[in-house]
Amino acid sequence: MKVINDKEIRKALDNTKHWTHLSVGEFLWAIGLHEGEGSFTLSYRHGNLQYARIKIAMSDLDAIQKAKEIWQTNKIGIDNSKKKYKEMFYTQVNVATEKNNSKHIELLEIMKPYFSNRRQAQLERMLIHALCHIFKRKIRVENKKRKNEAAS
Repeated sequence: MKVINDKEIRKALDNTKHWTHLSVGEFLWAIGLHEGEGSFTLSYRHGNLQYARIKIAMSDLDAIQKAKEIWQTNKIGIDNSKKKYKEMFYTQVNVATEKNNSKHIELLEIMKPYFSNRRQAQLERMLIHALCHIFKRKIRVENKKRKNEAAS
């Protein structure tokens, strides 16, 4: 895990396309929240990656609302599947989907050195799969364009 340097973080955020509005405090808060309550997951169907997901789930709605704002996600979900326990709220970002969320990959790359070694390994695995998926999709789109141009 990297030593925190506010100026270095500010410079990294300022050099992004989408994350200049984040304060260093929000950035570090998001890392801490994800370290404790977050997950990186991959979902496959028939051997093909459907999505790579960043998810934060907990029973504190105010923390999930703040995470939603920081990650610029669209919604907050509610998981009532465990009736004995408190209501669980979550927010998530699907990375490497048809609506490519490359801006989230940009932020995750900046966050990566500040995660624990275990989280860094999980993130690295997710990013490798997500970026391969994005690359394969771009090749398919380009090949389809070339095929259509050749047919015309």
